[in-house]
Amino acid sequence: ADVIQKAYLLKMRRGLLDHKLCDFYGIKKTDKDVYIIDENTYDRRTTLNYDDKLRYFTEDIDLNTYYYYFHVDYPFWMRDECFDKIRIRRFELTLYMYQQILARYYLERLSNGLGEIKTLTYNKPIKNGYWPWMMLHNGVQFPKRQNNYVVIRDDVIENLRLADAYEMIIKEAIVKGFVEVNGLRLELTKTDDIETLGRLIYGKIDKVDVDKYHIDAYRYLLIIMKSILGLNTLKSDKYFVVPSVLDSYQTALRDPVFYKLQKRLIDLVFLFKLRLPCYNKDDLYFPGVKIDNVVVDKLVTYFDDYLMDMTNAVMLTEDELKKTTSDMKFFVRKRRLNHQPFKVTVDVLSDKAADCVIRIFLGPKEDHHGRLIDINKNRMNFVELDSFLYKLVNGKNTIVRNSFDMHNLVRDRIMTRDLWKKVDTITDFRDLLVKDLRNFHTGFPTRLLLPRGKVGGMKMMLYVIVTPLKLVDNVDLNILDTNRKDFMMDFRSTVLLDKRPLGFPFDRRIDVVKFFTPNMKFVDVMIFHKKQVCDMKTRWNKYVLKNYDMYDRTMITDDTSFVDTDIHTKSMVDHDVNVFDNY
Repeated sequence: ADVIQKAYLLKMRRGLLDHKLCDFYGIKKTDKDVYIIDENTYDRRTTLNYDDKLRYFTEDIDLNTYYYYFHVDYPFWMRDECFDKIRIRRFELTLYMYQQILARYYLERLSNGLGEIKTLTYNKPIKNGYWPWMMLHNGVQFPKRQNNYVVIRDDVIENLRLADAYEMIIKEAIVKGFVEVNGLRLELTKTDDIETLGRLIYGKIDKVDVDKYHIDAYRYLLIIMKSILGLNTLKSDKYFVVPSVLDSYQTALRDPVFYKLQKRLIDLVFLFKLRLPCYNKDDLYFPGVKIDNVVVDKLVTYFDDYLMDMTNAVMLTEDELKKTTSDMKFFVRKRRLNHQPFKVTVDVLSDKAADCVIRIFLGPKEDHHGRLIDINKNRMNFVELDSFLYKLVNGKNTIVRNSFDMHNLVRDRIMTRDLWKKVDTITDFRDLLVKDLRNFHTGFPTRLLLPRGKVGGMKMMLYVIVTPLKLVDNVDLNILDTNRKDFMMDFRSTVLLDKRPLGFPFDRRIDVVKFFTPNMKFVDVMIFHKKQVCDMKTRWNKYVLKNYDMYDRTMITDDTSFVDTDIHTKSMVDHDVNVFDNY
């Protein structure tokens, strides 16, 4: 909101700049009359707790766009008959998407020395608050949640009881192996029943035709849980409601409580998976196939500057409306996590030609205390980097996967003004779809493929497994052909074409004795973070933290504060170092 407010002021003053104030606020004007406004990344006033160290990840626009587009493509409230045949296993994919976002968030927490994700509980106050610094289009601020937020309040007690009742229904159904809802008996004992579980958690059970005029006995659990944490959004009139960041899919990932809430729901999936048997040798083994070697390039991450067009956020004058273009262009400069391109090379020995599925996962090796994590606790922390279909030939197969070409990734999306220019001049729309709009809806941001890591390196594990392809019934593999003349389709997950569950083989409890086979391999890798000097931070230090030394201003009020060494001696204190630099 503060960045857009600066753009409003510049528009009102018609670009009249005070150069001293511009340096203070981080506003620049380029030779091409483009105004660049720095994002206020280093302002300590937005910091409420240690979770704010992860704002570069949770507030990443591409990540939130990925989450938003998923709900556009897979609305949980829509009936199956409204979907096309290509969007199969939609609730299993929904569960897997949430589990992968949780795992990716945990890797980012490890990079910053933070612990595991706590599960949301209603009985205790929410320790970590969140200050969005965002504004709705009508000028209303998004609600702020202070630290130690009390969940159990008089105005939400009914919703709280309803959410508890729904959760108890799901837990009992998992333990019993079936559930009866809206006149239907649904089984929860087989692998394929994960689709039913997904409906119970994120969707709702459709009524039978006989009962279509009766009120549903069971509705959306997630919406009710969000209403408990928000401002009574369940019963408010649509004209007099103030949605929180959780209620909007464009902003939900920004709030730290989102991950605690989803952890509570995903725990229900893990409870269901515990009822299924462990994978044995027959499930995992690929006869005649062996992974001989896996080589990974050096993994290095860094923060880069990105200019994002925000001209559309500022109103146009009457003359500009007639021209349909703005006389002033505004960009915001953001700090974004990125990584250097890398390759994963897999050597596979095979005694036959066969169709297979290759899955590549990245997971942690140690927790935030540096202790090795047990594989059964750690299996839910692995992120699927890549999954693809491959035709093995007899002998040695050398498979090279580039980080930019891994499955279902999207690079920086084309700006609207550039897209319109291309549409006006382009002759081959297929070239536009393949190059500029590739995975536009479905793609996960390429930049966030790797967690930040640490300056000295963070220990991680890369896991590769090759399994025979068990193709889903009635699916034409030609839909993956990039040389087709008609509109090209793409999948959010290639392994949806395989009958195995999403997340295989980490989706079930691991029997270590029967788990390891020649067609899989664990490799130790390190992720290094390259620190760079940011002029946004130096500008903040220059104006705000100038001569700000907490040591000389510390007041000693009792005897317990005295120490043997005088902390004010010049030899003990470096006055050029700020105490907040390590935060």
